[in-house]
Amino acid sequence: MPRLVRLPSIPSGWYYVVLHSVTNRRIVTSNAELKTILKVLRKTLHEKGARLHAGYIAEHEVHLVLQAGKGRLSGITGRFQHEYARVFNRTHGEHGSLFRLHHRALLFQQQKWLVPLTHFIHWIRRLDGWCLSRTSFTGFAASGHRTTIRAVFGGAAMPCTGEARNRTG
Repeated sequence: MPRLVRLPSIPSGWYYVVLHSVTNRRIVTSNAELKTILKVLRKTLHEKGARLHAGYIAEHEVHLVLQAGKGRLSGITGRFQHEYARVFNRTHGEHGSLFRLHHRALLFQQQKWLVPLTHFIHWIRRLDGWCLSRTSFTGFAASGHRTTIRAVFGGAAMPCTGEARNRTG
């Protein structure tokens, strides 16, 4: 059976993106590294003109709900993966890839799926993950996080509070 044709990247399209580590290599091991990954993500999204609406960072994977900018989605994820791996490897004295070569992405309709996907991101049950709270999105240009959270939770308290909350402790 022939391989299916890939859809071209849609500028300003809405995506649910999952980035997995290589062979269960740990991506984030501390709150300091969480701040680093957020800094790299913020810089990458700003350079590419993309907007982040929800995020979840686990030990071995990163989940993002974002609106792509003018460029291709692969350019956004590739740049983020490369920059964070470079910083991570330099910090730990390691080398090699940190993420799998290809990301998993799902293109979705904003009106129908933005709120359910954001709800899913905030209620993922992982023991080793960090849920990004409202304050984690400080500095992300035009993020719709606060508006979406109000729609999801109706103004109620968010499941994760504080800068970043490690669910294991």
